[in-house]
Amino acid sequence: MRAIVYEEFGAAEVLHVAEVPVPHIRPTDLLVKVAAAGVNRADLLQRTGFYGAQHFGESPLLGLEVAGEVIAVGDAVTDVEIGARVMAIVGGGGYGEIARVDRAMAAPIPESMPFHEAAAVMESFVTAVEAVSNLAQINTGQKVLVHSAAGGIGSAAVQVAHSLGAVVYA
Repeated sequence: MRAIVYEEFGAAEVLHVAEVPVPHIRPTDLLVKVAAAGVNRADLLQRTGFYGAQHFGESPLLGLEVAGEVIAVGDAVTDVEIGARVMAIVGGGGYGEIARVDRAMAAPIPESMPFHEAAAVMESFVTAVEAVSNLAQINTGQKVLVHSAAGGIGSAAVQVAHSLGAVVYA
């Protein structure tokens, strides 16, 4: 399959298209034909060498969130069918034509949402839900201050806190 790869750290010019192996599917995985991939700050930092290694996670490819169509399901997956539209967080590999997705990290895409919008949802909103709902345990009527509310995670945190009934300052 084709994927966007890099051999050395640097600016966007180090990226190029190359042939790479299709990911191996495990029992609890989905294989997703990637229609769109998010471009995250972590991808940019990884590409420029900030993390000190060329890859971490499950794949040497960049890309932490994807949206696309399921083309294969692992033997233990019983609730997702081939052809389903999903958005997901991946441990790398989003910049390939096919991404391996842990079933637990995938969610259905609403009918009205295009792939390019769905690809930008998961990383920001999963992080925001974890921070606002699970860690901070925000409830109705509480006041919440969100720094950097114009960024992906910040804007998601504003929406999550608001949906929980908080008074949000950004």
